[in-house]
Amino acid sequence: MGAASLRCRTYGHAWDEWSPGEQPPTAGWRLNLRCTRCTTERHDVIDALGALMERRYVYPDGYKADFEDHRWNLPEYRLALYERFRKNTRAREPVPA
Repeated sequence: MGAASLRCRTYGHAWDEWSPGEQPPTAGWRLNLRCTRCTTERHDVIDALGALMERRYVYPDGYKADFEDHRWNLPEYRLALYERFRKNTRAREPVPA
């Protein structure tokens, strides 16, 4: 599982606005977001009152495949992320003399 995918599953996506150059919708306005960690895209169409009319996601290659074999719950994501942090920290620690 990729580090960005694991962080996004644990923390939620880190959305930022962007403009992919799509045509405007026939009604309402389009809000395009992209995750700064994993590059997942979210495309919303919002009506004149601010209600969500449409939403679709575009996932990077491999993002969904990381989770098809086993759907974890949030505590499992947290533990996996913690284990990754511990492993990376140990790799950076100096070897005792």
